[in-house]
Amino acid sequence: MADETTASETPSPTPFGPERTITAYWATLGESNAANSVANALPLGLGLLIYVPAYLLKGLNVFSCIRYTLTNRRLRVDRGIQRRTVQSVPLEEIEEIRLANELEFTRTGDLEIVSQGRVVLRMVGIQDPRPARQTILDAVEARIQIGRIVERQAKARAMASA
Repeated sequence: MADETTASETPSPTPFGPERTITAYWATLGESNAANSVANALPLGLGLLIYVPAYLLKGLNVFSCIRYTLTNRRLRVDRGIQRRTVQSVPLEEIEEIRLANELEFTRTGDLEIVSQGRVVLRMVGIQDPRPARQTILDAVEARIQIGRIVERQAKARAMASA
């Protein structure tokens, strides 16, 4: 009686056992891979839907929402997605631009704008701060020269009318 097996003791066929043919094995493998590929692709697709727009918006500086704008008359700080101007410094009032907290590894640094002997504006986390500093200094010099030309023209007009 020890050799008799009951129905509950019979081994069930497994997908990897000798009872299965290679064709049945590959069919089972294909079915499970199809289900797994859909299950694996869903989080990947959702992740890409979030990551790609976030990566593209990063270039627009939307997340930190601080934008420094140099015009021919002033240096402005704009905040928010709607770019509301929160601070501006006329170029004629800029006396000095100091480079602070420069990190060579990340090529970033802070620029301190000095007017009337005190720091009136601190530009934080500027990429390549040395060329940015030079660009601001060039704009300041150009604005001062234009002011001198305008003064000379006003004096010449006053002399001509007198």
